[in-house]
Amino acid sequence: MLDVADEATDSGVDARMPRRDAGSDAGAPDAGPIVTCRADRECADTPCVGDRARMGADLAPMPLACEPLRAGTADGETCDRNTDCARSLCAVAGTCVRPCVADTDCAPDRRCQQIYVRSADASLQPLDACADRWNLPPSASATETELAGALTGSPSGDEILLPAVSPTSVVMLGALTGSASLVRLETRDPVPVVLFDVDALGFGVPPPLNPMYPDGSPVIVMLPNGPRGVTSDAGYRAVVVSERASALRVTTVTSTAPGNVVDLDLYYVGPRGLVPRGDRGPPDVSRGLDVAEEVLSRHGIRFGTIRQHEIVGGLRDRYALIESGPDFDLVELHELFALSAAAGRPTISVFFVREIDVALGIAGGAPGPPGVHGTPGSGIAISVDLLTIPGLPEGVDIGRTLAHELGHYLGLFHTSEVDGLIIEPLPDTPECGFEHDVDGDGYVLPEECEGAGADNLMFWAASGDTLTAQQGEVIRSMPVLR
Repeated sequence: MLDVADEATDSGVDARMPRRDAGSDAGAPDAGPIVTCRADRECADTPCVGDRARMGADLAPMPLACEPLRAGTADGETCDRNTDCARSLCAVAGTCVRPCVADTDCAPDRRCQQIYVRSADASLQPLDACADRWNLPPSASATETELAGALTGSPSGDEILLPAVSPTSVVMLGALTGSASLVRLETRDPVPVVLFDVDALGFGVPPPLNPMYPDGSPVIVMLPNGPRGVTSDAGYRAVVVSERASALRVTTVTSTAPGNVVDLDLYYVGPRGLVPRGDRGPPDVSRGLDVAEEVLSRHGIRFGTIRQHEIVGGLRDRYALIESGPDFDLVELHELFALSAAAGRPTISVFFVREIDVALGIAGGAPGPPGVHGTPGSGIAISVDLLTIPGLPEGVDIGRTLAHELGHYLGLFHTSEVDGLIIEPLPDTPECGFEHDVDGDGYVLPEECEGAGADNLMFWAASGDTLTAQQGEVIRSMPVLR
């Protein structure tokens, strides 16, 4: 059993030295060959920057060189392309970045991770660069601890002791190697209160006091997630099952006040020729934003700053169609969400793709990681092409789907699942259980649930546009709102 009071250290520094490229044509006249690098510490008197003379090959590793800074914006500032930045390195998520080898090359509030930079109109190139560990509004704060040896890979799981948190908090548990699942969560009171137990899910049993998705990268728990959730001054005990031995990263984001503004970053990944346009996107996207904002505004939430990005070249070809694997895993979707690294502000990333195998839309979690970018759960994906096919429930379009997935990202679950067997536990949400399946086909359809929740935005089919008072309280408490 490990407690988050235990601490782990950052990874060590790779001490390999830079190299000099052969060939006089690589450098300026009489300047000698270019010295390549991976971080500032590998250069003598100049920083490590993007090599403009050699960049532009789509998906090829970004070439770097020890050269003076150019005219441009500083690390962490907003950019659209590499030439905007003093280092000539602009992340696809829209900020200037600094190359690195390890976390120790970055400021304490940043982490070294793979990022794609926009080197030409049709080119994105990868490199390891420093990105913010989190971006939060003024009303929120975060702490992070890495527990060495916390996960053993045992099929029975490992116990992790979590401290008490201040409502409302979002706790993220991420294995540094492989994947992990949270199978049980309870308080550490003398008589523990079970908040979630994966073995107790199913037909005929009460819903968990604190619902969550047990799988994820990271696993994310909102405490409390509704009025039935129980907080404890004694802290919590989690049982985590991992696929292999690994350290565990525990990140806790806490909000001190509800918010009412959510910023968005929109990414266009090849759907029907949609590209960045205007302040709120092309007409189909702009209308969708209007619909989603109208739904959320009934509970005091509006959209703030909206930025737009286009995914081009080979990454667009790779991620425009998100296909599921043999176990219905969505590896490509997780890779797509990771492109949000270095967003540089508290925002929710929305990826418009052509099609997802299994859904009209998918959120990275319920909730998603608030203000934490570049993880496999850091985003929402919308199947633009699928939303044009005939036979969808009335009103289901880009806007309704976006509002529904934003509801998930902000902490809401389906009021009723497709089979009517699992109901989320907010007391004031309508229920449509399996007894409404009048035709016996195993599905509770919108027409079978009229008056029993089909008009709720979070009904499984996204056939409605209403939210209850308690659903509104949940989404306003998410630490990504300002």
